[in-house]
Amino acid sequence: MGRTHYRCWKALKDVDIAAICETNPKIAEDAKKSIGNIGRTQDEVDFSSLELYTDIEKMLEKEKLDAVSITLPTYLHADTSIQVLAAGVHVLCEKPMALNIEDCRRMIDEANRSGKILQIGHCVRFWPEYATARDIIESGEYGKVIAASFQRLGAMPAWSANNWLMDEKRSGGMALDLHIHDTDFIQYLLR
Repeated sequence: MGRTHYRCWKALKDVDIAAICETNPKIAEDAKKSIGNIGRTQDEVDFSSLELYTDIEKMLEKEKLDAVSITLPTYLHADTSIQVLAAGVHVLCEKPMALNIEDCRRMIDEANRSGKILQIGHCVRFWPEYATARDIIESGEYGKVIAASFQRLGAMPAWSANNWLMDEKRSGGMALDLHIHDTDFIQYLLR
């Protein structure tokens, strides 16, 4: 997801990407490989203009940042988001927000305390086909929705570093890692 966030930030006008924090020592080489479940991951990442860090604390100390994308494994979302918010930086954190309600509350509390934005990356609702479905329902073009059936299929995520996605204690399992997209979209679609 880091590459996806990079690509999206890079596409925005008036945005400069200052730094990347990554513990993988082969990040430049690995960034050229196609992994994950999102298309267009082979886009080139230009590391030449970026500061590379392996320690987020050092990055937060040395860089003047407005926002940070957190694209870490789920079990690291809460503490890392809180650390970045406490440093006075806005956070776009990948979904799911955290593994439990207490960590979600801690994140919200720190966002409120710091006055910084904490946004969770529920992206499916913005994908064109999903946005079109919502537009059609909102328009009432076909009448009011009285029943719905949803199905989305995907492959087992065996591509994650150290297989963290397959470990329910670190990923939250299928319900938190994958199904959360569906529940977010359904509540957004039918609110």
